[in-house]
Amino acid sequence: MKKDDVSQGADDTKKKKLSFKEKMLSTLISTKNFIFDNKHKTIFGQTSDNWLKLSIYYFFFYIALGLFFSGMVAIFAAILSRERPRYEYTHSALTDSGKCYIGMAFRPMPDITDNSLIVSNDKSNQLQLIASLRAYKNGHPCSESTGFGWLTGKPCILIKLNKIYAWMPKSSADTISNVENAIGVNVTLKEDPNTQNIYITCNGLYPADQDVIGPLTYYSILFPLGNPYYGGMPFYYYPYL
Repeated sequence: MKKDDVSQGADDTKKKKLSFKEKMLSTLISTKNFIFDNKHKTIFGQTSDNWLKLSIYYFFFYIALGLFFSGMVAIFAAILSRERPRYEYTHSALTDSGKCYIGMAFRPMPDITDNSLIVSNDKSNQLQLIASLRAYKNGHPCSESTGFGWLTGKPCILIKLNKIYAWMPKSSADTISNVENAIGVNVTLKEDPNTQNIYITCNGLYPADQDVIGPLTYYSILFPLGNPYYGGMPFYYYPYL
């Protein structure tokens, strides 16, 4: 390689470095002029008159927007009741083909990745599940004083029906046979002297599930001391208002 070629390469590198510096300097100058251009008397590309006009425009624009939003809220507040939903029972979103599907929920609600049938010896996990049940304190064996059964491997599961406005349960001539089919034994249903009841039984989806569940005891208003076959809720709790 000739000496002249080496010198030429060094000059090219120097030009590139200078070009980069000039580019950065130009960018800084452009930014400075955009923020405040002393020649044209502009701030962020707008003169003081333009900024005044924009401020007035957006001031009234947001006032109008706020009034429109407040008006819509006032209209909906006047139309919708705070005590009950606008659409109830068969007119609600829970209805399909004219039938209202009543949901049943349970507590504690496990994480979506957990299996609700598994009771582990993990004390932190047990305490977490117990904490989720503290809102349901009462005097029967499923209470906080007994750890809701989780510490002894006999966990308590609280079952409830979702609140459905205007829904009233109806009795059926097949109630006894339905309960007997669910539990597999003949029973005499306990009827409240003032009203009828909704009966609840729990079973595994598959035979293997039933083996894992084992024997159950149902504590309800019908059987405060427990019943091995079913639980119940009187009709007089409904309709929910």
